[in-house]
Amino acid sequence: MNDYEFSLGHGNNLLLEGSTSPDSTIKYFQVNTKLNVLGTLTTRGDMQVEYGKNLNLIPSVGAAGGSIQTLLTFEGGGVSAALPRNYLAKSILIKPPTLEVRGDLKIAGDILFGNGTSLAGGGQFLEDIQTNTDDIVTANTDIASNKAQADQIQNDIDNFVIEGFVEQRINFSDLPNNFNDTPLQFYIRRQIVDSNNKLVAAPDNAPPNQNLILVTLRDPYLNVRQGDYIIAMKVNGEYRPISITGAP
Repeated sequence: MNDYEFSLGHGNNLLLEGSTSPDSTIKYFQVNTKLNVLGTLTTRGDMQVEYGKNLNLIPSVGAAGGSIQTLLTFEGGGVSAALPRNYLAKSILIKPPTLEVRGDLKIAGDILFGNGTSLAGGGQFLEDIQTNTDDIVTANTDIASNKAQADQIQNDIDNFVIEGFVEQRINFSDLPNNFNDTPLQFYIRRQIVDSNNKLVAAPDNAPPNQNLILVTLRDPYLNVRQGDYIIAMKVNGEYRPISITGAP
């Protein structure tokens, strides 16, 4: 047996073994069988280690339920042989061992990782994560709202001025005689310029989601007939003709 090493057992059948070496890379303590600790079954509650598997809580005699409850579960992952005592999961291309905790976990020190980084400051980092998550949700909501507003502005710009042909037959008596008359309202079939630079009828779903556009004529000095080419602009919430080219 080397310096700092100790063992409890007989021959190769050891119950306990370990090393108290000042070199932390080889310092270890190992239990080679099941172990009951914290007294006997008559105490408030015992703990039982199933080597390589579970850490169990043994209830007191007469306690409700009376069955052993698992506190920790150890899984070996893809590791078939004993891991070196200075094992780092990132150095082995296999699924690392896992530990499942079925209860609250209290940590007195920092959480250390194999790459040398750590989480310090208790649970503050979890609060920071939650705060950042809330901020992200709020920012996403604001972004979605701003996008909706931007889309609406772009849609309003695209449809501020439209063009098309008068769709319906209009009688001369329907035209306003003065600005106080009831205005004439008529439909134009909207036109757009396609990818071939041709003026074609707009599809049914063209902004503002229709290809027949209601136009209001309030100017008594303008005359309009079926088939006329109209350029209309949005004024006070309604389309008004600003240019009328008479049909032949």
